[in-house]
Amino acid sequence: MTKKFTMQDIAKIANVSKSAVSIAINQNSGISEDTRKKILKIANELGYEKSSPNLSFEKKLRTVNFFMAVEDIQQNNFSFLRDAVEKKGKQLGINISFKLLPENKLIYQTEAICHKPSIFLATNFSSKLVKILQAKFKYCVFLDINLATIAANFVAMDNFQEAYSIVEYFYKKGCRKVGYLGSRTLNGNFAERRYGFNSAISDFNLSFTNSDFIVGSLSNEVIDSQEIAQIRKMKNLDAFLCESNCQALRLTKELQILNLSVPNDVIVVGFTNLLDSKYWFLNTAKNQYFLDRMLNQAISQLQNMINAVNWRPQRSLVSWELTFS
Repeated sequence: MTKKFTMQDIAKIANVSKSAVSIAINQNSGISEDTRKKILKIANELGYEKSSPNLSFEKKLRTVNFFMAVEDIQQNNFSFLRDAVEKKGKQLGINISFKLLPENKLIYQTEAICHKPSIFLATNFSSKLVKILQAKFKYCVFLDINLATIAANFVAMDNFQEAYSIVEYFYKKGCRKVGYLGSRTLNGNFAERRYGFNSAISDFNLSFTNSDFIVGSLSNEVIDSQEIAQIRKMKNLDAFLCESNCQALRLTKELQILNLSVPNDVIVVGFTNLLDSKYWFLNTAKNQYFLDRMLNQAISQLQNMINAVNWRPQRSLVSWELTFS
């Protein structure tokens, strides 16, 4: 018969009083954080179960701060993001408060550690900013970003897989020469997409050279003269992958001016970005799917994080099954 351990057993092993064990297990104040962690670790190792079924051994995640940068709040799709986040909070019984990300200098200057579970919409965060925030916030998850060189809690779209699948689709449609219209600025999501794109190009032995890669604005509807000149040099390509829906629409218009039919002569596919300031509504269902799954995962990680004795950073990728007509 398996022995049922008591608080007294835990107290003896931890070399603390029985009252200290009671304080730690019932999540009350009165002992140091190190002592609390020590007691809970021993309790978990012994498989200790509280006698009362009405009391929960785990902390319950009740409030979460959702941080966004100023420029992200000013996006046209902010109301969509806000409504989706608030809806998820209500579904899970969690109060989610929107917060404005402090200026970098204020983050650097503060010495206090924030213990409030927090989610950061971190699409365009730099590696440096992620490291600083990770040091200042005890419980935090970075949403819509995945930086391979940093050990942090990331939840993002599987951008590598999506780009790879699109190129595979090009190959199956008979395309052998492909081009890439990228952004002038590079973030973690774009880097992952380009890595997936290049991997698929190599695996399917497709034609792609440096001259088949051009950069342009993510959101300007009017194409500039330099971009037009580059596209006209690439009009013999079979397919294009674009960093945003706006770029895809802009490219389609220019190809039509060149008397090329899309998709009959040239296939054009644009990525959906969570922070798409103009054309996010073109893929509302996809955005809702990604945001819902990412929020579920981020909140789950925070819940586990606040109860873990020795939490290790975790990265989670959300995939989307691509369908083409």
